[in-house]
Amino acid sequence: MSLRKTIAILLVLLLAGMVVVPMVSAGEEQGVNLSDSGNLDIPEKPAPHHIPDDYLKDSKPAKWLPESEMVNIILSQKILAKYGQNSNSDLIEIPISYLESKSNFAENKNFPSAYKVEAGIYPDEPIVLIRMPTQLYLTFIKEDVNGKLTLPPAYFCRFYANFTDLKSHTTTVDGSIQITPSSQYPVPGLLDENSMPINAEKISSDKSGISASLQKITNATTLSVPQNFSQWSVSGKALSTNYKYCIGRIRPYSWTLSGSGADLFKLFAEREYKFNNGEALEIIVQYFDRNELAGIELYPALYRNGAAGPILPAGWSHWEGHVAIDPFDLPHSYGYHVQTTNSGYGYQVDFEDMDTQRWIKSYTVTAASTVSSFTELDGSSEYNQINVPSTDTFSATTSPVIDEWVIDVYDGWNYPINAWQEPVLVPAAAQPYVSVVPSWDSTGRLITESYAHYP
Repeated sequence: MSLRKTIAILLVLLLAGMVVVPMVSAGEEQGVNLSDSGNLDIPEKPAPHHIPDDYLKDSKPAKWLPESEMVNIILSQKILAKYGQNSNSDLIEIPISYLESKSNFAENKNFPSAYKVEAGIYPDEPIVLIRMPTQLYLTFIKEDVNGKLTLPPAYFCRFYANFTDLKSHTTTVDGSIQITPSSQYPVPGLLDENSMPINAEKISSDKSGISASLQKITNATTLSVPQNFSQWSVSGKALSTNYKYCIGRIRPYSWTLSGSGADLFKLFAEREYKFNNGEALEIIVQYFDRNELAGIELYPALYRNGAAGPILPAGWSHWEGHVAIDPFDLPHSYGYHVQTTNSGYGYQVDFEDMDTQRWIKSYTVTAASTVSSFTELDGSSEYNQINVPSTDTFSATTSPVIDEWVIDVYDGWNYPINAWQEPVLVPAAAQPYVSVVPSWDSTGRLITESYAHYP
């Protein structure tokens, strides 16, 4: 990072956002409906799950997968129409036999030889690019239940007017290919990166309900005990015992930090999944204080057998590193894929850059005992204060965090509204420094917004 950027970060970090997106562990506290509000003191005890200070001590920034480990398939959009689909379909389904038949594809001088390009596509013909890590593609092919490759397009597909349109949205940066969406084909379900958090207008106008979650705490002495946690969570129980794969996205929206730099704290926006073997896996966006150059990082964490702290990265079968998020490039969306693997003896986490279609090599880890299903989905916003705030001020918005799809072993892809019970807030009332707003959208996706601020 240049000196200019470092100084800029140490003075002020971007514009603040409005609103909130979280999810995490619910502990033993009782949940209530979303209209409840009130004030609670910060509990002088750790959160049910918490990240130790040295968790990322030996972790390095993750690298994007090279093209040699990616699958790129270009099809004409008319082949989708043949199977009753288009760029607005919720799911894309293509017979595996068609994709695996060499006679359906031919080399194309416009693309690297590793690309599978459908034969006979005209230069001005609308196309679709299917893109994902090779290992993930092979998993989908192996585990299909109806002879079809079934995919939610927002995570695996991009649509273009023709070859020229695709190439104009393809660039190479530091040896990594970046592919951005065409303006003619907005990504289904992907919010405009410049859009405000979903509930911003609602929060500013609703003085009786949700706005209470955005109270500002100005009494710094409230946080006089070191290692205090302030946490507000949303929790939903699974409606089935056969879930093996969850897909969602998390968008760091804004991060503002200013002051003397003497304050020590950590902010977390999280999505957590619990499993029927007692283990839990979190997807975490962490905002660091200025002693850590005010960085933002994305990474997974696994908790074994009810433990309060996670296993360290060295305990993973493969730990690719943390995803370093550029605080000057917000808002920015990242897809997360969490699944059980190895016939119930392991877990796998995949991250993708939703804006550029780049992927990180899979994180893999063994399960302590056999796991057969997700059992609970939680989301949270957490604040870990290490010393009393003095002159620093901060505002971190992660909006939205969206759980978009669940794969049932027997029923295939499903919307979260059909997979999880109505989420409840835990604890029942607003917490100092952190807030959470959950909601279902019109298609049944579970959306939360996480917000942390001082004062």
